[in-house]
Amino acid sequence: MKPPAWLRELHRQWQSARGARAQQASRTFTRGWEDLLDAAGIMSADERLVAEREAIALEREGRLKLVRHRYRKYRVEKVALPLESEAWLVGLFGEQTGGEKLEQCVAMLKHWNVQTHPRFPESWGDLCHRVSEAMHAGKSVRPFSWRHPRLFGELLGSLYALTSREWPPGTHMRVASEELGWGSKALEEHRAALEAGLGVLFGEPSPLESLGLVCTRSHARVQGPLTLHFEDGTAHTISNLQGETTITHADLQRATHITTTAARLLSIENSKSTFADACAVNRSGDTLLLATSYPNAATLRLLELLPEELPHVHFGDTDVSGYAILRALRQQSARPVQPFLMAWEDDLASKALSEHDLRLLPMLLEGEVLADCREHLERMKSVGRKGRFEQERYGMPRLLEWPFWNP
Repeated sequence: MKPPAWLRELHRQWQSARGARAQQASRTFTRGWEDLLDAAGIMSADERLVAEREAIALEREGRLKLVRHRYRKYRVEKVALPLESEAWLVGLFGEQTGGEKLEQCVAMLKHWNVQTHPRFPESWGDLCHRVSEAMHAGKSVRPFSWRHPRLFGELLGSLYALTSREWPPGTHMRVASEELGWGSKALEEHRAALEAGLGVLFGEPSPLESLGLVCTRSHARVQGPLTLHFEDGTAHTISNLQGETTITHADLQRATHITTTAARLLSIENSKSTFADACAVNRSGDTLLLATSYPNAATLRLLELLPEELPHVHFGDTDVSGYAILRALRQQSARPVQPFLMAWEDDLASKALSEHDLRLLPMLLEGEVLADCREHLERMKSVGRKGRFEQERYGMPRLLEWPFWNP
């Protein structure tokens, strides 16, 4: 039987006030009876009389308590939900209390905590410990919210499965999603949550591209002179504005080639600050700027369409991930890429290399892809810390033309 309107409103107000709490409240939840009826849209005298009879029946069952006027005992002034009845009210609507949700998520976390991650056992243990500590304090570590048990469990399982495999560079996300048994679009649909989870696991922002995956629903962010040429003979020119321009992968797929009057291409890892700063001073237009961390499909297509003779330099962080991005650009694009301002600097106060860093370093050191950076990587490995790696250490660009920074 469908709960009456006034009880639905009581449940709504209780959820708004207490539904997100992990611990049970210490005081009875109370609402003014007349105000509750008004909020439920119960206006006529007959409807209010029916509602009162329903409330009295629930009081007799021990579910609610009605607070009556001190002298006019027939007049109900307040309705109270005893602490022991909170679970009943929530269950009436097919839901769980905050405590029940938390208990369910704690059990799921214990299950995943005892699993030995095949690639990142320490990082996985640290993630579970961090999420557990937050839950014991009634809090959450984004994106692992105990308030949504089903999503909580699905995200832990998905993150474990996704990171347990070593994906070949350039693997399309839809192919990876199918191989994991999730359906072709699942990775793209849940990208934000998975990337937030990767950030917790690895201790730094980690897009899906950092795992070697490529998404075709992507775009490239550029600034500087650039003209897209299409098969039908038409062209689209991007003028040398101070702000960036976004080009979708679909438009880049339609293009046959790109022309530019720029003398060089400068790709920049940090799109929020360093790239924006470079856009502001790139007034002469002799440099084409490109924002990229791990290259997506749109970035790779743009690199493919640009003139072969256009030199490409990359400005990135000098931690392990920064050099891994340079390696990805070299591996996934046929275009030669030279590092720009990417000499590693030590910093005694910097963080120690993470498990993720220590797993990546041997791959960066092997082969000849990063032979010109091997000295920096060896120094970082020998001291075991990240060093002074962020691009922002060079400050704001002071020059209005290439090379912009004068360290």
